Amino acid sequence: MDFYQKIFWISKKDAEAMENGKIIRLMELFNIKIEGKTDNSVTATFVSESYEDVRKIKAQLIQWIPKGEEFPCQVVMPDASVTEGFAESACKKLKPDAIIQFERFGFTRINEVNQKIIAYYAHK
Repeated sequence: MDFYQKIFWISKKDAEAMENGKIIRLMELFNIKIEGKTDNSVTATFVSESYEDVRKIKAQLIQWIPKGEEFPCQVVMPDASVTEGFAESACKKLKPDAIIQFERFGFTRINEVNQKIIAYYAHK
C-alpha cells in the first residue's frame, strides 16, 4: 500500500470546527474525511476529487495553503487589533494600496510587502 502525506495550512477557526468522521472540501482541490485533531493539527484521509460528492452532503468548503508556499501576513482590524496568519506566496507580488479579497475573510488594502504583508481590513 502506498502512503502519501501532504501538509496544508488552514485557519484555526476552520480547524476548531472540524469533527472526527466529518467530510470537508479543500477548495478547488479534493474532499477529505477528518480522522483526528490535536491543538496544533488535524489528520484526515482522502475521500474523492468530486465536487458533486460534497455538494450533495452540503460539506464545508475551506481555504488552504500548501505548507512551504505560505507568506506571513498581518491584517490590522478596525478596532486596531491585529490578525496574523499566512497568505499565498503569490501575494508577495502585491503593491501598496492594492485592494484584495482574502477569501472567506474579507477585503483588505495592502499597506506594505516586505518580510511579511501588512494590510488593513476594509470590509467583509
